[in-house]
Amino acid sequence: MNRKSHQASAKKAVGKLLDLCKAEGVHVPTDPTHAVIQAGNILQATRLDGEYNLHAALKEMAAKYGASKTHKRPYHKKGKHNNTNHPNDKGVEESGKGGRASPKKPEGGKAAAADESASSDDDDDESPGQKKREHLPATNPNNQPFAKMFVKLAGYEFKRGDRDKGVAHSNIAKIIRDLEDEITSGEQAMRVRGIGPHSAAKIDEFLATGTVQELEDFRAGKL
Repeated sequence: MNRKSHQASAKKAVGKLLDLCKAEGVHVPTDPTHAVIQAGNILQATRLDGEYNLHAALKEMAAKYGASKTHKRPYHKKGKHNNTNHPNDKGVEESGKGGRASPKKPEGGKAAAADESASSDDDDDESPGQKKREHLPATNPNNQPFAKMFVKLAGYEFKRGDRDKGVAHSNIAKIIRDLEDEITSGEQAMRVRGIGPHSAAKIDEFLATGTVQELEDFRAGKL
């Protein structure tokens, strides 16, 4: 790669990292120039086999500058880890009126039952293009509900003019569609390059409740 191409690649990676930081609630320096410099330094420090590692860089940015907890999820207080198929992952947590999601995986994956009710909440004012993106097939069909959820969030962000968050959510949806393994928890999802703690929290919330509060707030016109 020549110098010009390398600079273009580095600039693009910095832009993606800062977009992810914004979407994931990771703090960055308030001065834009300083933010770009620090993002570039961390990307260089976390390169793997000569490739930029956005997931590792995001974690380093969060460790260095901190992150906002923008979602309060009450079920965390009473949730219990209960995933026997993946002992290192967080299990499905309690939801609703103290009920616990069945440890038996329903046909179609853990997110399928949640998506059955969520699919009936398709927004009537969505454009044909938006609906088409929501139904782009995932490599693992069990991950389709997660991809659809992030596409919906992206659509609302674009609609209210926040292009950076819209792009970030769209990128997460694409990453999920390309996964071969089924997503069973947010902790497991964070092992995938490009998925940070903010998106992982949404995945856990969706698994536990069948939706995410941010999406419901958009639908209710609160955001």
